[in-house]
Amino acid sequence: MSRSSQKPRRRCPAFSLVEVVLALGIVSFCLISLLGLVPVGLKAVSDASQLSGATDCLLQIASTIQNATTNSSGTYEAGLGSTNFSWNLDGKVSTATLSNLSLQGLPTANVSDQRLMAHVEIDAPASAETSGSALISVAWPNRALWNTGTKSWNNAQGSVSACVVFLSGQ
Repeated sequence: MSRSSQKPRRRCPAFSLVEVVLALGIVSFCLISLLGLVPVGLKAVSDASQLSGATDCLLQIASTIQNATTNSSGTYEAGLGSTNFSWNLDGKVSTATLSNLSLQGLPTANVSDQRLMAHVEIDAPASAETSGSALISVAWPNRALWNTGTKSWNNAQGSVSACVVFLSGQ
């Protein structure tokens, strides 16, 4: 057989080993980058959950203060779960620290649900015709400590605060 009568060999199109290795390197780099973002995303979800729970707790405490009732001796009482705090119509400041609060804003005995701490300072009205105010601050985690000098939290990962004005005559 002569050389001219042989059929030329056709080459099959394929990737070379270098191209395959480069493609695997690029894919690996992308996957490792995405896996590195997972902890960041989980922390963001956790922080959002804590912030949402603290905000709900703050709103619940504010509502409790605004809807406080008087007892037989004329003292205003506000109850949040099993925790009560009170104030008189004397223009003085009353403080309360609520510990072991759940993300639903209520005190809980279940240790795994105890996530929040709250500090309430009620500037009581001088009479039934005047308004009072309350500084409410909620922090997480529940081992945070309130600093009365700076009116801020120590050892807290985050906190929310609000000032609430209320009428005692209602």
